[in-house]
Amino acid sequence: MLATFSIEQRIDTALRDLQCSGRDFVLIAAEKGIKISNSTFVRMSQTRFDFKLGNQLLEVLKLMKAAQDEFKDIPIDWHQHDRVAQLLTLVLLRQIAAEEGYVQLQHDANEAIQLERQ
Repeated sequence: MLATFSIEQRIDTALRDLQCSGRDFVLIAAEKGIKISNSTFVRMSQTRFDFKLGNQLLEVLKLMKAAQDEFKDIPIDWHQHDRVAQLLTLVLLRQIAAEEGYVQLQHDANEAIQLERQ
């Protein structure tokens, strides 16, 4: 059994909350530049992720949660890996623009996100 606050348990819990399969998550993570095979993901989920990889995966999951919160009225199809990766990029862009005070960039990211709603 995994420890309650382990990276593995946090990843498992997040995937369940998002209703996203491990296979889809691996493909979304690959779109975001994280290289991990499905078999390695399954094996490490049951044993232990190295700290760097585990935290990279948790960051992708945070973006996925932010995207799901943004589109709570529209279910996200996690099978559409390319589109999900693009959506995560827009959410991240908007977050960074807000943190750094780039008003126009934040506005542009908001507009792009609104277009995704259509």
